[in-house]
Amino acid sequence: MERPESITESKQDESQLRRAYHALEIAHRELQESFAREQHLARIDELTGVNNRRSLVEFMEQEFKVAMRYRVPLSVVMFDIDDFKQINDTFGHSVGDQVLQCLTQVVRAKLRSADVIGRYGGDEFVILCPHTSAQEALPIAERIHTSSASIRMETDKGPLTITISIGIAQTTHSSVPGPGKSDTLENLLRRADQALYEAKQTGKNRTVIFDSK
Repeated sequence: MERPESITESKQDESQLRRAYHALEIAHRELQESFAREQHLARIDELTGVNNRRSLVEFMEQEFKVAMRYRVPLSVVMFDIDDFKQINDTFGHSVGDQVLQCLTQVVRAKLRSADVIGRYGGDEFVILCPHTSAQEALPIAERIHTSSASIRMETDKGPLTITISIGIAQTTHSSVPGPGKSDTLENLLRRADQALYEAKQTGKNRTVIFDSK
C-alpha cells in the first residue's frame, strides 16, 4: 500500500508537469505569433501599410506566369503624385508622409479583392490587376483619380490638395511562338512607366493607356 506522503508527492509532481507543459504551450504560441508578425512586416511597407517592393515583385512574377501560361490578360496600373517633391519642399516631409498614407488608404478602398497594390518606390505605386485588360483597368484608374482629387489636408501652411498621374499597360501575347516573341514582366512594367511618363508630359492629373503604335 502506497504511503500518503508518496501520493501527495505524486500529485504535486503531476501538477508541476501540467504547469510546465502549459507554460511551454504558451511560449510556443507566442513564438509562432512573433514569427508571423515578422513575416508580415517583412512584406509590408512600413509607412503606407501596402506591399513593399519585394513583396509586390513576388506577386507580379507569380501573376505574370499565370497570364503567360493561360494567355489571359494582366494589367499594371502605375501612378504617382504630381509634383510630390514640391509638396515635401513646401509643407515638409512629415506632411508628405501623411499624404502618402492618406492616398494609399483612399486607393485601397477602390480596388477589387483580386487587385494587389504595392509601393514601387518613393511616391510611385503599382496596382496589379489579374485577368484584366487595360480597358477594363481604366475604370479602376478613374475611381482612383476621383477619390484622390477629394483629398484635402489642413496644414499649418494652409490647405493641401493633390493630383495623380496614371499609366496603364497590359500583357501581350504573341501569335508566333519562339524565342524573343513572348512578353516579359520587365517589358510590361516598362510600358506602364512609359504611359505614366506620357501622362506627366501631357499635362499631369490624367490617365494614359500604353499605345504600341
